[in-house]
Amino acid sequence: MPAEVIREPLALKLSLPGQATELIAIGDLPNLLLATDLTEGLAALIHPNGPLAKRTTVMSFTYTLRRMVRELRADGFVGSAGELTRPLLASFWLRSQYLVEYRTRAVLRAFDERHQALAEPVRQMVFGTNYTRPVVGSPLPPYQPAEWNRLIDLCKAEVRRLGDRHRAMLALAEEGTDPAVGGWDKANAAWLLLRLGPVSRAVVAKHLGLTREEARQGSLGLEEIRNALFPTHADAVPYLLLLGAWTGIVPDGLTTGPFKHSASSKTASCQPVPARTLSWLPSARSRTNSKGTSPARPRWSPTDRSNCCSRRRPQSCTCPPRTTAGSRTRPKPCVSSWLAPSRRRLR
Repeated sequence: MPAEVIREPLALKLSLPGQATELIAIGDLPNLLLATDLTEGLAALIHPNGPLAKRTTVMSFTYTLRRMVRELRADGFVGSAGELTRPLLASFWLRSQYLVEYRTRAVLRAFDERHQALAEPVRQMVFGTNYTRPVVGSPLPPYQPAEWNRLIDLCKAEVRRLGDRHRAMLALAEEGTDPAVGGWDKANAAWLLLRLGPVSRAVVAKHLGLTREEARQGSLGLEEIRNALFPTHADAVPYLLLLGAWTGIVPDGLTTGPFKHSASSKTASCQPVPARTLSWLPSARSRTNSKGTSPARPRWSPTDRSNCCSRRRPQSCTCPPRTTAGSRTRPKPCVSSWLAPSRRRLR
C-alpha cells in the first residue's frame, strides 16, 4: 500500500513490507506549508513507490525533514517548497552534514518528480551534485602490547564482578517465594524473574494484580534485579573483548580450517588435525525411508570397503583395491582423503 499523507494533523500513513499499517506523526512544525510538501516527497520515496522499506530509515528521513523545516524557518523562510531559492538551499546544505543534504535532496527530488513545483534554477540545483561528501576515516592504529594487557586486565575484572553479582542474585532467588503470596522484596522479585524471564514492569504488575500506574508509582527495584539475572548488551562487551583478545578472533570472520594460537606471533595459523570418522545420522536414515523404500546405507560407511580405495592411500587405510573381472584396478579416493577437518582446536 503506498504511503499516504494525512493533513489534519500532519502525519504519514504507511505500510512497510512485513509490518502493519502505521501512522507517523510529523509534528507541529513552524512552517506547515514546507512541512506538507516535504512529507509529500517522503511519501513518494517509501515502498512500493520508492526505495525506503525499513522503519528506521523512514524515521531518519522524518527527523531530517523536521530539522530542515525548523532551520529554514529560523532563517526567515515561511513559504512552500516551490518558493525555495538557490541561496537559501546552498546556505542550508553547506552548514549541514552529508546525510542531511542527501536526505533532503532525495525528498525534494521525489516531490518535484511528482508535482513539478520547484523553480527551474532550484530544480537544477536539487538534481545536481552534492556539496558535502561522506567522511571516510583512516584505519585506527593497532593496540600496543601494554594497551592490550591493560584492556585484558580490565575485562577480566569486569567479568569477575558480573559473575559474582549473577551468582549472588541466584543464591538470593533460592531464598525467595512468589511475591503474589509472600509480598514484594528483593528475594521474592529475583524468584519471580528467574521463572518468568527478563520481563517488563507491566508483566510483573499483572502477576501481582496491580495496575500500571500502581506499579509505576511503587519503587520495585526491578531493573537492578533483572540486569543481575540476565546480563544486558553492555554487560556482554567485556566478555566479547576478552574472547577476542585471548583467541585472536576478529570481526572479519573465522576460517573454516583449524587453527593453533601462537603466543609468540599473536597469530592464528592453520594446523592439520586427524580426520574424523563420518557418522550416519538416524534422522537422515528416517528421511530416506520415509516413502517405504528399503533402508539405505550411508555413502561412506566404516564397514563398507568397496568405496574406500585409493592409488595414494594413507598409511592408516587398509582397504584392498577394488577390482573387476577383465579390467584393471580402478582406484577410488579413500575416506580420509575426502574428509576435510572441521574441528577447531585452541592450544
